[in-house]
Amino acid sequence: MKNLYVIFFIVILISCAAQSELSTNAVNVRVGMTDSELMALMGAPGNRQFSGENEAWQYCSSSYPNPNSYVLVWLKQGAVTGMQTYEREYTISTAGCSSGFITVSWDEAP
Repeated sequence: MKNLYVIFFIVILISCAAQSELSTNAVNVRVGMTDSELMALMGAPGNRQFSGENEAWQYCSSSYPNPNSYVLVWLKQGAVTGMQTYEREYTISTAGCSSGFITVSWDEAP
């Protein structure tokens, strides 16, 4: 039973670290960054969507019991044009983040 508590504690610590890293990196996203600079800063996106010259890259951090946190970065012709964040309630179905990515509304692109 003691081992189960240790494993649970480690999972919580890792989740909190992932949440913190996503937030810290997102603060450094700037309009005009190239897609290469964005990739170096944030890593590979968990979700990419395209419309013509526009792209939307989405990142997620999951930390139980907190909501899943998402960052959506808008790009046009390989350069960042804007960013937004959103949260979704942590549930068993969204525990891995990937099922929580939104379908991008291109009318909202900056």
